[in-house]
Formats: sequence, structure tokens, C-alpha cells
Amino acid sequence: MAEEELNQSLEYTPTWIVAVVCSIIVFISLIAERALHRLGK
Repeated sequence: MAEEELNQSLEYTPTWIVAVVCSIIVFISLIAERALHRLGK
């Protein structure tokens, strides 16, 4: 039964968790872009 809980689909994932993960990805990409821009100078 514990294995079934680990294999939940995205359909049953709370919306706020998806939003937090997307926000983290965007934040990391912005930091990486600025770092590459500064290294290129």
C-alpha cells in the first residue's frame, strides 16, 4: 500500500505544489541566466 501512495499521478498532486516547483525552476533559471551574463562580460 505504501508503494501505491508513492506512485500518485500529477492529477492528484495539489496545485500549490506544482506552482512551487515551477516557481523554483523559474528562479533557478533566472539566477543561471544572470550568472552567465556576468561571466560573459
